[in-house]
Amino acid sequence: MSRCTILAFAGLLIATSACGPAPADPVAERNKLLVRQMLQEMDSAGTDITAKWMTSDYRLVLNGSAIDLAGYREMNSGMNSAFSDLKHDIHHIVAEGDSVAVGITFRAKHTGPYEDIAATGKTIAIEEIVVLKFRDDKLVSEWAVVDLAAVEKQLRGSS
Repeated sequence: MSRCTILAFAGLLIATSACGPAPADPVAERNKLLVRQMLQEMDSAGTDITAKWMTSDYRLVLNGSAIDLAGYREMNSGMNSAFSDLKHDIHHIVAEGDSVAVGITFRAKHTGPYEDIAATGKTIAIEEIVVLKFRDDKLVSEWAVVDLAAVEKQLRGSS
């Protein structure tokens, strides 16, 4: 093999390795892991995740409405009273730095009153897109778009 061929081959190796995938962002990867762990704990019956996973200044914007930590606890308590057998299926998860975007299908069995609808025993499935922001391994904010109209539609059986 000639010297020129070896140099050309070495140059090609350097060029292709420089164009390879960027190294993973360890903070982003950690935050994706935290999201997965948090959702698993949410799926565990009777688990209050707020003390472990959320900062005291936590804020949720749900379909355009802002909710603080106390409001989240109240909302979560109502959902846990109305639904059991929770399951969050992650379809997409992307992270950059302290933020994680996740596409989820949430499934649950309707076992208690929800709004003005008595328990039906039906299993619902709703789609969610959520962007979560972490600080010191705790959730500081969420921005969520959730198909809440699908809940009533599935429980009432309307088309």
